[in-house]
Amino acid sequence: MGSLEWLLNWGNGEQLLKGIGYTLLIALISSALSIVLGIGFGFVLASKNRWLRGFGRGYLEFVRIAPIVVLLYLLYYFASAELGWNITNVTTAIVIFTLWGAGEFGDIVRGALSSIPAHQYESGRTLGLSNAQLYRLVIIPQSVRRITPAAINLITRMIKTTSLCSFISVAETMTIGRQIISVANQSFHHPEAPLVVYSVVMVAYFLMCWPLAKAARKLESSWG
Repeated sequence: MGSLEWLLNWGNGEQLLKGIGYTLLIALISSALSIVLGIGFGFVLASKNRWLRGFGRGYLEFVRIAPIVVLLYLLYYFASAELGWNITNVTTAIVIFTLWGAGEFGDIVRGALSSIPAHQYESGRTLGLSNAQLYRLVIIPQSVRRITPAAINLITRMIKTTSLCSFISVAETMTIGRQIISVANQSFHHPEAPLVVYSVVMVAYFLMCWPLAKAARKLESSWG
């Protein structure tokens, strides 16, 4: 039986599609929550209160430095064993990716807010706008144009990074790929299985990420 034949037979193709579904599920839910929480966190990072801003910077540095796979292990295994939390591996992945994504998106929001020229704030206040009106009518509309391409790039990074979920046995694309390789080697003796399967997995990630990357570049060029 040829490599592509056994890959598409025995339910492998269907399992791989389910794995892609889990990848998109985790990435899209985490991205949506990250954007919602990240908007608020962006204002924390841009706050004039140095204690609040310092807390935000500390959190951001933590989620950037701490390896995501370690955080996945800690929440999934330690929390379940030591704290008795009944948490699934998919929920664990969504929580950790949301905590990471909210920090990253918050920094994107902070950068957008700080990139607005000071005279925009001053002009709005001169016109008698309240802070709420100033942000709603002047600052936020300009910030959205700066934030959107970066937000799309963050979603792309989220999709690629979900491959780490295989360490806690989430049935996403990479995990299914490894399972297919294991069965192929044990039952069908296909030494080329890793090359074939990982090539297909790479193409799958490319097809998930490429439209988003292209959209981000198009927005950057049209809004630049």
